[in-house]
Amino acid sequence: MLAAVAAVIGYAVGTLVHWLISSRVVFPDRLAEAGLKRGGQQVLFVGSALLGMGLTALVVGWGDAAGFDPRLAKLAAMGLSFLTVWLVRLTVVFRANPE
Repeated sequence: MLAAVAAVIGYAVGTLVHWLISSRVVFPDRLAEAGLKRGGQQVLFVGSALLGMGLTALVVGWGDAAGFDPRLAKLAAMGLSFLTVWLVRLTVVFRANPE
């Protein structure tokens, strides 16, 4: 299997697992009812995952271009991405009143 294909499959599986954990454990009281509302929530969730991936790419790319050790840049990216994605999921994806 090509490495890029494996990476995309791994990212997709990770996003699915994260959806299950977030919707069933972290934000169960904010999960929309099945149907269009939940589908919209799932689209927003995937968007937040892509936002996190984009932030990671930007921070690591910037850090590498600036001459930082890529491992330190990735560490900084992990922190920024985690905080940003969690806040988006708290305030947008799983907001208290999904109406």
